[in-house]
Amino acid sequence: MRAAFLIKSILLFVILGLVACDKNSDTSQMADASSTQSVSAAWAEHLSDYPRRWVAADAPIYIRFTHPVVASDQVNKAADDDLVELDIDTPINLVFTAEDELRITPAERFPNGTAFHLTLTADGLKDIDQSLDDFVLNLETLKQEFDLQVNSL
Repeated sequence: MRAAFLIKSILLFVILGLVACDKNSDTSQMADASSTQSVSAAWAEHLSDYPRRWVAADAPIYIRFTHPVVASDQVNKAADDDLVELDIDTPINLVFTAEDELRITPAERFPNGTAFHLTLTADGLKDIDQSLDDFVLNLETLKQEFDLQVNSL
């Protein structure tokens, strides 16, 4: 009887110890550290959202700013090609979909499972210091294993 009480007590302490552990804190911090990119303080005050690592091979890439960076008459018009540069040979179309949002659309599909750098320059963006160093994103396209097309279904 005493042995059964001792075993139950030990089991209770083990269960309480496991429940009390914050299992998400260590793994989430490690995941955040590996997936985030270092952003200079100068760019951090201007950027609201941008892709952190993975992008789809044929979907647009969006960069959102914390304030308007173009005039309202430039919205939904082609942006200057010198604003963004890729280190892969894939043509892109640049359009500001809002005064504070840049859409980068590949004219043809990005290669699957390929790492590349996207470089954003401050030239031509209003209320951003033009001497600011370029902002470089380290991106990688998702490796697509198959393609499904549903025609006339």
